[in-house]
Amino acid sequence: MANRCYLSCSDHDGIYPSFSLPNFNTEVQWLVHGAGCLPLIWLPMFTDGDLVSKEFTAEGQTFTETAPVVSRMLGVERLLSLRGFLNNLFRENGGLDHHIDMFAEYIKSVDGEFVTVELQEISWLYQAGEFQPLLRRCLTNMAAQSIEAKDALITLSTVIDGRRFLTLEDTEDGNYEDEDMWNYFRIMGEPYIRSVPWS
Repeated sequence: MANRCYLSCSDHDGIYPSFSLPNFNTEVQWLVHGAGCLPLIWLPMFTDGDLVSKEFTAEGQTFTETAPVVSRMLGVERLLSLRGFLNNLFRENGGLDHHIDMFAEYIKSVDGEFVTVELQEISWLYQAGEFQPLLRRCLTNMAAQSIEAKDALITLSTVIDGRRFLTLEDTEDGNYEDEDMWNYFRIMGEPYIRSVPWS
């Protein structure tokens, strides 16, 4: 199993549009993916009130998934409104201004009214009953701008605390170690099918 999550954008106001829309185009509507993690600055776009549960049927099996969905532009506004809070949490890493600006501009530029995360494969990396409470706690603490959000953000994103957060210019200069590049893609995610501005 690939253990990826996918940041998806479409005009569908529900979760898992790739399950729900017969004309879902992965090459366009999967914006970016996280490999074995839920990238750090995807999370501030959502609150715990955005979590939706829905029953799906695939290959003869019925299952329930829970994921967040929000208006794309509201998600961007939330991310930008939490800039100071996130910079304070990660000031020892160099802050997140560069990453927030680049990511927000990318999300503003795409088509589709709603943004969601297809995170089924990531939830399988956790013990049964662990993932959803962790995700909900993270979103709740961020909305409250509580410092307790940091531990959950690190756990979900798998960023290495204490390592610098590279900028795009840093990656082009080649002046970094493997752990720095690990952090880079766990902040914003990685290209999967379509290209992204930071890679």
